Amino acid sequence: MVIFDEQIAIGWVDWRPVGRVYVAAGPRGVMAVTMGPIDESEAATLIWGMFHIPTLVDRRATSDVIHQLEQYFQGKRWGFDVPLDLRADTPFQRMVLTYVQRIHAGHTKTYGEVAAALGDPERAIAVGQALAANPLPILIPCHRVIGADGSLVGYSGYGGVETKAALLRHEGALLL
Repeated sequence: MVIFDEQIAIGWVDWRPVGRVYVAAGPRGVMAVTMGPIDESEAATLIWGMFHIPTLVDRRATSDVIHQLEQYFQGKRWGFDVPLDLRADTPFQRMVLTYVQRIHAGHTKTYGEVAAALGDPERAIAVGQALAANPLPILIPCHRVIGADGSLVGYSGYGGVETKAALLRHEGALLL
């Protein structure tokens, strides 16, 4: 019998623009969010590839974050209060992601504004790179960070900029 020190549980919620939004949670908190028209087996394979930790489908183990995402997609909640596990990120990435969590729904900041708020306005590209590696889109709202000219640039999640636009429209920040 193999005993693992750690396992990751996967749950999901359906959201029409992307299909399913999957969350992966371990003992220290939510570790990843992935989305798209994939089934739970494909999601488990993606999560395994990210962390190399045994992964199982268990919606009960992820029920808190799933419930909060359902409320978000219903327009009843705009922030999340579940523990997040950012173990795979660098200190700079964690700093960027922590700052981005404070951008309220319905508001946006530019990459340059985020860089300036973190003390170095010349690091806008580095901010973009940190957000491109965000393992927790939606929970850490990288979609709220836009180009200097107000354009929707860069979204590494499923659907790219179209998903970013859908999230911003959902929050009332973007009227296209």
